[in-house]
Amino acid sequence: MKKRRSLVMVILVLVVSASIAGGLYYKRVTGSESTDDIIYIEPETAYRTFADILAHETFKNKVVYVDFWFTACPYCAKEFKAMPALKEHFKAEKDLVFLYLGKDRRIPGEKFRWKKMIANKNLTGAHYFMSIDQYRSIWEETVKDPTVTPGFPHFLIVNREGTIIDDDAPWPSDPELITVLKGVLASP
Repeated sequence: MKKRRSLVMVILVLVVSASIAGGLYYKRVTGSESTDDIIYIEPETAYRTFADILAHETFKNKVVYVDFWFTACPYCAKEFKAMPALKEHFKAEKDLVFLYLGKDRRIPGEKFRWKKMIANKNLTGAHYFMSIDQYRSIWEETVKDPTVTPGFPHFLIVNREGTIIDDDAPWPSDPELITVLKGVLASP
């Protein structure tokens, strides 16, 4: 009986410890702040439009490559693997910014998964977490081609003036993207 109580106490201590550790990890990840390489755009009130997002100081007079994604998207994760080579190609280019628009799926802990994936995949650039309603609204605002079905991943290119010049841009794994971005960056 005494051994059984001791075993129950050990299990209880382990469960409580794991719960506390898990909670602390969750808090650390969801509360993570921007760094020089990973910028979280988290205004006190949510942006209503894509133009609001582009008004952020990070994007002023910059060419912006935009990536619509969500945490459970296998194609998004596959394209993340192509990003380091793309960024390496443009590492000296200070006028190119990568903007990742993550979508909430209304699943508990989604923001935790979003930030955890950004850290694990080392997705350098700017990040904004959109509600489902924001996603719908921003999609309608940015993708004017009616033949493009809303889906993930999806990419846009915005010029220095804040104008979307390609609402169905090449994916990071497409070699054509380098040529397209060079062309946009060469324009004043």
